[in-house]
Amino acid sequence: MRRLLLVGHISTALVLSATVLNAYISPVVNAWLNFFSLVFPVVLVVYFVLCALWIFIRWRYAVFFLCLSFVFINPIKRWVNFSSKSHQSSDIKVMSFNVHNGFYGEKEIAEYINTENPDLIFLQEASFLGEKEYHFSDLKFKYQADYCVILSKFPIQSEGLLNISRHGYIGKAIYADVDCHGQRLRLVNYYLEPFQLSDSERQAENISGSYLEKFLFTFKEHAGQADALQSSIKASPYPLLVAGDMNAVPNSYEYYTISRGLTDAFQSAGRGIGISFREVIMPIKIDYIFSSEGIEPLSCHIAKTRNLSDHQPIIAEFSLR
Repeated sequence: MRRLLLVGHISTALVLSATVLNAYISPVVNAWLNFFSLVFPVVLVVYFVLCALWIFIRWRYAVFFLCLSFVFINPIKRWVNFSSKSHQSSDIKVMSFNVHNGFYGEKEIAEYINTENPDLIFLQEASFLGEKEYHFSDLKFKYQADYCVILSKFPIQSEGLLNISRHGYIGKAIYADVDCHGQRLRLVNYYLEPFQLSDSERQAENISGSYLEKFLFTFKEHAGQADALQSSIKASPYPLLVAGDMNAVPNSYEYYTISRGLTDAFQSAGRGIGISFREVIMPIKIDYIFSSEGIEPLSCHIAKTRNLSDHQPIIAEFSLR
């Protein structure tokens, strides 16, 4: 029994450690590694359950594995974090929200945005904003390219598309440069390729070869989009706020690549559980806000809205140093 538990515990530790390999190995080389990032929360729960069992069987093993768990502290904080509350006043409030093209109620989404009153907002799947005009309090400046939208209280000085996707694919990224409190910032709104899963596939009711092929294909497409987006981020002449729907969980290749050189607002200053998408069998986090040096996250949380979208908005406040 002890030997079986030990083998199982070592195996879970190896699976958790394998997610780190996603920082170095592209899905183009080995797409299967990205599956480890998907099961990270489940494996982590199993890991700590086994720690609890060791307390009653051999407490020294419990201490060893609990100490070993500190290796995973940063990956854990990308999913759940309880940072201390900052007393520093913020300069800007930012929201990123995949609004599912207003399917749950366009007017209600507009009202919610006005209630939150962000200074900057990054919207994905928001094609309806190009078809109808909505009044957003003080968000007078807009740049929209298809289903990606940037709304700002600050004047937009320049804007454009970032070439991250091959022709015919859905993944998209846009940018807008704004003058914010005397400092020019580049805002990047991204939407990586969706998995195109049916409702039954989202709930894992129909696991088949084609189901797995969709994941493997999309992982590989994400790799090219993430690499291209990171190149654009690296080439930015201004400090950055990068936000959007990654369609990828923390500890994935996409996450490690896009976040390189940036600070994850939730990991740095988040409070609560980071689940942003619940329309699958296991709720996951796929929406993020990142900042570059000079833009310090003070707070970040996933808002608990109901019946506005299949995603939850992510909201963060920053100071400009």
